[in-house]
Amino acid sequence: STWGQLAVQQKQIMITSPKSDHCDSKDIKTLGLERHVTSVFSQTQQTISTLNADVDNGRKRNEELAEKLQDLNNQKENLQQRNKKLEQEERNEKKQADELLKIKNDSKQEVKIMRGEPVSYTHLTLPTIYSVQISVVAASLKKK
Repeated sequence: STWGQLAVQQKQIMITSPKSDHCDSKDIKTLGLERHVTSVFSQTQQTISTLNADVDNGRKRNEELAEKLQDLNNQKENLQQRNKKLEQEERNEKKQADELLKIKNDSKQEVKIMRGEPVSYTHLTLPTIYSVQISVVAASLKKK
């Protein structure tokens, strides 16, 4: 706006200056300054317009990036929830596998006991939640 006022003042000077058939050096300098001021003012307006367009583009890009960031945060949250669920499933499956392994080992020991094979002392002394039924069958053996 200061440049515009300066340009307007220069025009007023030119308009109010006395008319003569010859141009003195002061009028030529004033005319040159007016052209220069007008040129600088025009360039400044173009620069401002370009900068405003850049700012608008930057705002739009920021909005797009903010939306993408929100989408990524939502995806991250969904993946974290899914990961927690999978970790819980893994713990449950491990617990189930451990229980099945214990049952298998207990069954092996029971078979050894039923066959009359030696078993580890610790296995016999550990408490168990499973009941063991041993069938006793009487048989007579004859030598030939």
